[in-house]
Amino acid sequence: MFERRIAMRAQILYLLNFLLLPGIAFILLLAIWYRTATEGESLHRQHLASAIKWALIGGLTLVIVPISYVFF
Repeated sequence: MFERRIAMRAQILYLLNFLLLPGIAFILLLAIWYRTATEGESLHRQHLASAIKWALIGGLTLVIVPISYVFF
């Protein structure tokens, strides 16, 4: 049950990062990742890794696309 709660929090923070609280939700994702770093590979670690990866990809896309539009 604990793993499901952490996995759901990771997905909720991922959505909050893009919709309501950009930056703050990403920092909370990293805090959860750091807090559970000693645990083995499990469901919540996979969800956290996926949420962090896609948040980084989305954030980079939001920065790179407008910059490339301005300069090219």
